[in-house]
Amino acid sequence: MKDIRLKYSIIGLIVLLIVVFQVSLAIAAEDDGYYYLDIIQTNDIHGGITKTGATFMNPEFPPPLGGGGSLVTYFNERREFAKKNGAAFLLVDDGDWFSGTPIGTKTEGMAVMNFFNMAGYDAIVIGNHEFDKGYQALEKLIRTSKCPVLGANIIDKRTGKIASGLKPYIIKDYGFLKVGIIGIGLTATPTMALPEHMGYYDFLPEGEVLKKYVRIVRPQCDILMVITHMFLPYDPMKGWDEVLERKAKGDSMVNGLAMYAADEIKGIDLMCTGHVHKGYYHPWEDPINHTIICQSYANGTGAGEILLKIDKKTKTIVDYKLPAESGTQITMFEDEFPPDSAVADYIAKEQAIAEKGMDEPFGYTEVNLTRGSAAENTMGLLIVDAFRKYYNADFSFSNIGGIRAEIPAGEITPRQLFKVMPFGNHLVKFKIKGSTLKKIVETKLLSDRSDRGLLTSGAKIVYNKTRPKWDRITEFVIGGKPLNLNQYYNVITTDYLAEGNSGMDLLLTIPQKNKTYTYDLDIDVVEDYIRNNSPIRMKPDNRFKRDDSSQQANYLKNSIN
Repeated sequence: MKDIRLKYSIIGLIVLLIVVFQVSLAIAAEDDGYYYLDIIQTNDIHGGITKTGATFMNPEFPPPLGGGGSLVTYFNERREFAKKNGAAFLLVDDGDWFSGTPIGTKTEGMAVMNFFNMAGYDAIVIGNHEFDKGYQALEKLIRTSKCPVLGANIIDKRTGKIASGLKPYIIKDYGFLKVGIIGIGLTATPTMALPEHMGYYDFLPEGEVLKKYVRIVRPQCDILMVITHMFLPYDPMKGWDEVLERKAKGDSMVNGLAMYAADEIKGIDLMCTGHVHKGYYHPWEDPINHTIICQSYANGTGAGEILLKIDKKTKTIVDYKLPAESGTQITMFEDEFPPDSAVADYIAKEQAIAEKGMDEPFGYTEVNLTRGSAAENTMGLLIVDAFRKYYNADFSFSNIGGIRAEIPAGEITPRQLFKVMPFGNHLVKFKIKGSTLKKIVETKLLSDRSDRGLLTSGAKIVYNKTRPKWDRITEFVIGGKPLNLNQYYNVITTDYLAEGNSGMDLLLTIPQKNKTYTYDLDIDVVEDYIRNNSPIRMKPDNRFKRDDSSQQANYLKNSIN
């Protein structure tokens, strides 16, 4: 064991040295003809300001990360560097501030906002998860922020104007350089939040608003930036193919894709994006407009940085430098960036309050509870089983995207379960016809590209992707009997889906008299199930199976309408 531990320690040290080796962003004497703008971005922090471990590098012996304290140390180092070298410094965040950890969720984002204030951010923009605790909580955060909160396309439906407390853009005047910063929220936000949480807030299309404000801000500044919760795709080449496909069709809707916005709209020098938790080590540069787009990883594990080299005469970007051998991404290793004591002490105090009792085991699993497609997602299958059995329902379902983490074999703690289900959804009971139930499942089988499906409990479902859309299910056995299209079934899901999110618009058509909104939190129901059914031995059971050779059962024929 000692030899194995030593082996992993050496490997971890080598990886650590490779990752944290920083190339000095020195400004040489021959650069007198240029200005420099040092930009640091964070995105999708999701409450990740506490100390943690880099499990993405080494799950068994993760190098320690310093959280918000290390981030502030890093910010201050770069701020001092800029000051000594006569460069401009800018610190921004691209949204999804707090939802996802106890310290973030239980303080309704206030601990993260206080971190922002202590860190000295220059501007932040609203992400879709800022509404997880309701618009009233968001408004409190906006009032608390010491820096501008941007959202050019976020309006008050009652007035049609930008929502109170938000600004569409700011101009940072460094004396020798003016930087315009436009903030754009993700237009799809209302489809990702509960209506009662959105209140009177609405989001206008990104592209239309961005074009408007580029015309307004561009003449006022030398460098024009956009901070936004729009995103770069996981695969840049597939994303670019989508851009070309949309252009060929004459589709001018941005639909959250920053890559398309950069290609459609001239005059933007740099975009800082987020949402998908995928960091780009080297910025994407639009081949037509040469807009640079930077995006970082999530959960407060690091930050992204780029140093722009700007010609003094033309005030245009001529080059950029990246902070590390690997590119834009800097990981917050605690030994490389010792946490700022004041920030670390504040976070530790809030963490102790928020996480009281979070590490006391309440159950045990003999197997790894993993994520994946509907057929293999043992974590998700356990969750929907818990929903169904708690209410003795016929059927339950949930979206795969709502499962945010895995639980390894061993003891299960509230902290682990919170990471899996951080959003605090309530459960909703339906009474619906079999024909409607089939349509609900068919909704998640429409894509010819994705095959993730839907998490279900109480039925065995087989589908054939070669069949026409809306009629791909070939077998649907519920409670051991073939689905009766005219029979009513008792069904359970989350209020998030019940309100039409994640493509579930069909659920909005269910009569209100057939819905019962419970006061039961999804995480409480699952915890109760684990307590009563430990040790957990969950395994894939072919309840949701693809078989492109399957023939449709007679009882499902003529069920499209």
